[in-house]
Amino acid sequence: MSKFKSKKAQTNYANTDSVFIEYLDFARAKDELAAQKAAFIADEVYVPSYSYGELVHLYDTPQAQVDEEGNVLPPKEDEFIFADKKRETEEAILELEANRASGKFSDELYELSAGTHEAYLQKMLLAESAKRLQAPGSSAERELAEEEFSNLNIELFGDVDPETFDSMLTTEQARVSAFEPANETGARVKAQLQEYFADKHFDTEEQPIIDQNAFDELREVVLERFAGELSVVPETDSSVKYDAKQCEAIINNALKASDLYEKGWRCKIDASVSIPSTEVDKKLVKLPSNTLRTADELRRLIVHEVGVHARRGQNGEDTGVHALKFGTANYSDVEEGEGVLFECAVAGTLDNPSLDRARDRYIVAGLARGTDGTPRDARQTYELAWRMFAIRMAKDGDMTEAIIAKAKDSAFTHVDNAFRGTPQTTPGLIYRKLKMYYEGLQKNGQYYMNHKGNIATALEVSLVGKCDHTDEAEGGEMEHVNACIKQAA
Repeated sequence: MSKFKSKKAQTNYANTDSVFIEYLDFARAKDELAAQKAAFIADEVYVPSYSYGELVHLYDTPQAQVDEEGNVLPPKEDEFIFADKKRETEEAILELEANRASGKFSDELYELSAGTHEAYLQKMLLAESAKRLQAPGSSAERELAEEEFSNLNIELFGDVDPETFDSMLTTEQARVSAFEPANETGARVKAQLQEYFADKHFDTEEQPIIDQNAFDELREVVLERFAGELSVVPETDSSVKYDAKQCEAIINNALKASDLYEKGWRCKIDASVSIPSTEVDKKLVKLPSNTLRTADELRRLIVHEVGVHARRGQNGEDTGVHALKFGTANYSDVEEGEGVLFECAVAGTLDNPSLDRARDRYIVAGLARGTDGTPRDARQTYELAWRMFAIRMAKDGDMTEAIIAKAKDSAFTHVDNAFRGTPQTTPGLIYRKLKMYYEGLQKNGQYYMNHKGNIATALEVSLVGKCDHTDEAEGGEMEHVNACIKQAA
């Protein structure tokens, strides 16, 4: 009698619904977030103190719901049973490994499937460790929770690269030195940053993400590839802004301009999200209720959320390979990075807010982690970050109240992202996902430079599914992906 499971059983394990978006469990109620943000920026509190209500439900055991006649009701659409999902994911990983030698699947499919489940299991464990960080306990228990949270972050996202951080701070130091303040506020901010840089030694030249020739070719390809989706955006200037309802309608038209709408994709306003997001399992592009975008911003949003996230998810589903629909173990940074790079291509320049956001996140991660030798808590990181951002924003030297408010708002967003899920008071203890956007940019920049002269084909390859398309080495992820697609055909 065979010790291996049937092919159908193994397929079920490969297709186990392990998908888990960990940041949703680090969410804060909007009113609470707004109040804490205002208090933090006004320096009324040292750091925010969030309740992280979603984390409370991680260990809940679902209770059966019945109607008045005693009939068991199906779970609500958004009901998430964490314990069951974790158990099923662990079982899938163990069973795939136990059946690896059965010969019923290729080694590549076992590798891809197990890797996907392992990554999602780590995300679940990370959310659990974030919950433990919120729980009161002894100093020993807190130290253990911090170590666990840090180790899981390293496994999932790695650490800040010292050379990359050094090169960014070299640029920032030069910017501070060259800044000629036109008012007292600017002079004070410059002096404060000069004090920071006085005992630091940053001397690595920052390299461009992608060379100009490759970027020009990529821009041409992106504009042609997504011409239909982009054409639905009205031709208006920056004085015209579209609210959430208008953006929802325009993005749905972009989905209709491709085959995504007919395959079930929709854009909807969701009051529970604070930033645009795409959920592949529900085929939804979600917009915050306070969305306000210009036409140019909408084009960048569409190419990122529709052109990259939704398109890669749908193409992955079309292959019949579960991991390519929901994401392989190594897909996250390159997918986000490609989305940002495509935004730059649509904008026509690397000098734009899309790249600035990714770069600023990396700077914040490095300052918080102490890549310069001094780990920092949320407040300490914020005080440095907003000043660096303000120097960059005040191009003519006039550091107005509006520029300072904008710099502080941006710094809070990135710092809050870095320290989400933590008490925000432990220097260096951060949620490291924010650094992956820039790392994904770096990988994609190199990928497209490697394919100069044939970027159109390289772009189509990148959209095959949610995988690491930049891993083209022998035995790398794309070799596994191609083998799995052939097997599923």
